[in-house]
Amino acid sequence: WIVQRIHNRDDHALAHLQLWVNSRRWHEATMSTLHELRALAPDDMSIALKELSGPQRFVKGRRGHQLDVPVTLSILETQQTLSLVALLDSGCTGSCIDETFVRTHNLPTKKLVRPIPVYNA
Repeated sequence: WIVQRIHNRDDHALAHLQLWVNSRRWHEATMSTLHELRALAPDDMSIALKELSGPQRFVKGRRGHQLDVPVTLSILETQQTLSLVALLDSGCTGSCIDETFVRTHNLPTKKLVRPIPVYNA
C-alpha cells in the first residue's frame, strides 16, 4: 500500500511518508527521502520503508563516545578471517569503515539499496 502511495503527487506522497515513518523519526520524512525511495525498485523500496517504520537504533559506549571491541571479521566470499579491534560509536552520524582498511585487505563491497542511518545516543 505505502509503496503505491510514494508515487503519488509530491505533497500527498510526503504526507503518507510522514504518517508511515516511526513517530520518533519524523525528521527523516523529507522530499529528499521521498526522491531516494522513488529511485528504488519496488522490493528495495519495501525494505527501506520497513526500516523507516521501525525505531531509531542507538549505539553507546561506557566511557564517553568511544567503544573499542575485539572483533573477528569473516569474509564470506573469500573465507578470509581477520582479527582486529573495532571502534563503535565514535560520535559520527553514520556507519563507516576505513577505505584504506577495505583496500588493504581486499574486502568485497556492495552499494546498499538505501544508506543506513545511525544515531548516537
